Parts: sequence; C-alpha cells; structure tokens
Amino acid sequence: MKTRGRFDRQLNRYLNKCYEETADSPLAAIDCFGILNDVKIKRYFELGCEVKGLGRGHVKGIKDQVRGEREEMLLALSAKLTSDGSS
Repeated sequence: MKTRGRFDRQLNRYLNKCYEETADSPLAAIDCFGILNDVKIKRYFELGCEVKGLGRGHVKGIKDQVRGEREEMLLALSAKLTSDGSS
C-alpha cells in the first residue's frame, strides 16, 4: 500500500500544478474522469486553451462566460483608447 500512497501523492502534485508553469502555449484538455473543477476549467479558457469534458455539458457555459468577459474587456479598452485619442 505504500506504493499506492506515493502514487496518489505524485498524481495530486501533477494535477495541482498550475498550467502557466507547465506549458508555454495553449493546449487542449480532455477531462474524461471529472478531475478538473469549474475553477480550473475557467482558468484554462482564460489562458486560451480548449477544454472538453465527458458528460459535463456545462463546460460550454463556462467557455461562453469567459468569452463574454473577454469581449466586454476588449470593448471597454477600445472605448477608452478611442476617447483618449479624440481629446
């Protein structure tokens, strides 16, 4: 059983690693076992990654939310730049 405990600890360390520390470009995450929670899924979308989850229909909702937030931020930035440039 010691081997199983060590494996579990190593697996948890791997799964808890922050994406920003492990990759230098967007990736596709396929979560077949429900390992990723909603916070991690949202963060992957914020970083420009694609996430697919087996049996998790709400992943599209998270993606749409992040996309909407990004569009709002870009519109606000565009409006600010436009107003600064016209003065």
